[in-house]
Amino acid sequence: MEFMLLFMERKGAPKGEPGGPAEMKKFAGELASQGKLRRGAPLVAESAGARVRVRDGKAFVSDGPFAESKEIVGGFWIIEAASREEAIEIARRCPHARHGVVEVHLVRWRDTAADPEKGIPFLFAFHTEPGLTDPDGSKMREMIGFGEALKRDGKFLETMTSVLRILRHTDVLEEEPALVAYKQRCEARPAFTQALAGQMAAFGA
Repeated sequence: MEFMLLFMERKGAPKGEPGGPAEMKKFAGELASQGKLRRGAPLVAESAGARVRVRDGKAFVSDGPFAESKEIVGGFWIIEAASREEAIEIARRCPHARHGVVEVHLVRWRDTAADPEKGIPFLFAFHTEPGLTDPDGSKMREMIGFGEALKRDGKFLETMTSVLRILRHTDVLEEEPALVAYKQRCEARPAFTQALAGQMAAFGA
């Protein structure tokens, strides 16, 4: 069974211990050596993120930080565990749990593609609004079709139902005029460029 661990941080809360990142890296190495860690990454600051809604064919893009959010996602892992109990035990042992919150989510299914190792990886988290239903599965089929098109274009890395999608950024934003402006705003913001540079340096990109 695969589980997604989300590393949550409360806005304005004190940072964790100075050695926290090193501890997380060590723990991740232990899980990887046991074949339990599938994928994971820290995320850049919320100020570099965006939220996108499309209503009646019009896209509304909001740059971070998001005033309505009390918590932010600092990173994620995809782990392999024999049961929910084992996944929770891994979360309990995670250094992040000492100062933040580790959410544990069962992955219903996951689809992956070869990583072309080009461009910048972005995580797309899909939020379901209250009252949204999909009785005939048409919304899910539309999302799957969209993912398959991205995969053919080499822009798709991985998806998990109702959880996340990771894309390698090539020209996917250019295909949506409303998102072109967002890309340009991101590249012009020091918070985005500095956070991205730090992340890429941490991964040796």
